[in-house]
Amino acid sequence: MKYDALIFDIDGVLIDTSKSFNSAVIKAISIFTGTNIFSTKELRSLRSIGGFNNDWYAAIAGAAWVTFAGHLTFSEYLQLCKRSKKGIDGVRKQFPKIKESFEQRITQIVQEAYGGKTACEKLYGFKPSILSVPGFWKSEVSMIDLDFMEKYKQIIGICTGRNHAETELAFSILGWSIDLSYVALSDYPELDKPNPYKLTKVINNLNSDYPIYFGDTMDDLELVKEYRIKTGKNIDFCLVGSSLELDGYDYKTDSLMKFLRGIE
Repeated sequence: MKYDALIFDIDGVLIDTSKSFNSAVIKAISIFTGTNIFSTKELRSLRSIGGFNNDWYAAIAGAAWVTFAGHLTFSEYLQLCKRSKKGIDGVRKQFPKIKESFEQRITQIVQEAYGGKTACEKLYGFKPSILSVPGFWKSEVSMIDLDFMEKYKQIIGICTGRNHAETELAFSILGWSIDLSYVALSDYPELDKPNPYKLTKVINNLNSDYPIYFGDTMDDLELVKEYRIKTGKNIDFCLVGSSLELDGYDYKTDSLMKFLRGIE
């Protein structure tokens, strides 16, 4: 193996979530605003500028465009978001009408759409009251080879935007798991990507000198850049199955497992 640590994001890397979290965000914005003008195209564009890897933040930003910035085209809205360079905090500053109740409501709808009747209470601690759906999580599909992951289990880490319960659900879908000391969760949002604190902790726990990180978003790329800046250490980045036009990655692949077998 070329590397002494393999560190993965979960969504879009280990699990195909194209029909789960993304669908939940779009469904929630539609219900919240009573329109269908925010689609997969807009969501993909929003995520591409960085700062909106968190699905709740993506939903808040999407709903804010429809609710408070309807006079702007989505391209104009994106430029406004990009200029702020502060993700959801930039959106909040630009649109002070976004109140806590606004954020709580849209977040609740996303959580109900994703968890549904089958998992919302376990994942988020409440029973659905707005939607009556099975849950978009049920459309998630594993993209890993279990034999490979077991073979290299001792050098594998996770750095994800999922919370503890969502990560446990992911492990059940994968049919595989690792010790949580090698998993960076989103239980403390202030330390989420691109803050490298949790990634650094995972790398240190793995005693790694030559890690590689696998991600699929701008925030993943920025995470790696911040790690290099803050630690002065090397880490390679592989962009997985992404349609985003990003610069700065070391490798790009449409097949995670094919790439992994190529570096054995």
